[in-house]
Amino acid sequence: MKMFKLGLGLVVLVAVGYSAMAGDGSSIYSSKCISCHGKDAKGNPAMAKMFKVPNSALDLTDKETLDKKDEDLMTVTSKGKGKMPGFAGKLKDEEITGVISYMRSMGSSPAKEEKKKEKKAESKPASVDLAAAAKLFGGKCATCHGKDAKGSPVMVKMFKADPAVMNLTSEKTLGETDEALFTVISKGRGKMPAYGGKIKDEEIHSLIAYLRSLK
Repeated sequence: MKMFKLGLGLVVLVAVGYSAMAGDGSSIYSSKCISCHGKDAKGNPAMAKMFKVPNSALDLTDKETLDKKDEDLMTVTSKGKGKMPGFAGKLKDEEITGVISYMRSMGSSPAKEEKKKEKKAESKPASVDLAAAAKLFGGKCATCHGKDAKGSPVMVKMFKADPAVMNLTSEKTLGETDEALFTVISKGRGKMPAYGGKIKDEEIHSLIAYLRSLK
């Protein structure tokens, strides 16, 4: 399926004709690939439906695809594999390389993930003002989780939630890594809203430190 999706992208690229500068993956992608793979390269649902394939088949940013070596992607693209035809003689090597390079830039990679971790580490305060964190908790979190962070019985009943889920002082919650808690607070989970963009990263880190101080 992954070979099919890469082939599908190149089939569309070739079918509409190639006029972009050789090796300029960004220009090639913008003019030839967006219609099928979307601006974020995660796949266009409308095109997936038309081709009768899952949207994931048009996703060029998934780990399985990005983990492949450039040499392997070049070989498959040139010689073909399965339902994917070979494009040797139809696309120049530098053109294929340009598309592969740009495709990688759109997805995640170990280097990108490491940079994200470094950025989070930089935003994490060296020391935390627990009094300020407690005030922030009272304004943003206490309504659902209670002043003691053990969960508001009223909200538990209203959301029909497991009391343990609302208890932020439990061993299960505090056993999570700072990174995992940061993700939950910033992106949300279940009925919990996301706070990313609403409060600063360092404030999220201070909330985590405050919760750990309650144990």
